[in-house]
Amino acid sequence: MTLPSNIKVEFLGRLATPYEHSTYAPIVLIPSLEEGFGLVAIEAIYNGRILLYSDIPALKEICESDPLSIPFDVSSSSSFITALDQAISLSNQTLDRKSITERSLKTQEKYNLKNFIDNYKSTINSTFN
Repeated sequence: MTLPSNIKVEFLGRLATPYEHSTYAPIVLIPSLEEGFGLVAIEAIYNGRILLYSDIPALKEICESDPLSIPFDVSSSSSFITALDQAISLSNQTLDRKSITERSLKTQEKYNLKNFIDNYKSTINSTFN
């Protein structure tokens, strides 16, 4: 597979602060085999990026209803190539700025600190009451 000339691939490895890099990348790839919580996915969605993610439960929960998040099976190269083709196609389109902004706001609202604390309290209360 030959990538279009406008697609630049950088392998950054394991980073302490991946957020800094996802702010300028048009496509973010998360090839995780395991995730405790998909913070990188939330950050990529919030930043309006197209997201390629391995179809593991923690990432599915965050990404599966997002129109610019594309799953792939990490054990299948053809699945990855299909997802990459979709992501490249999306990156070549002019994406609606209003939709991107709404996507960011929806993500911010769903995963903000207040909601996290409220959900945590609710779980604790339902467990011990």
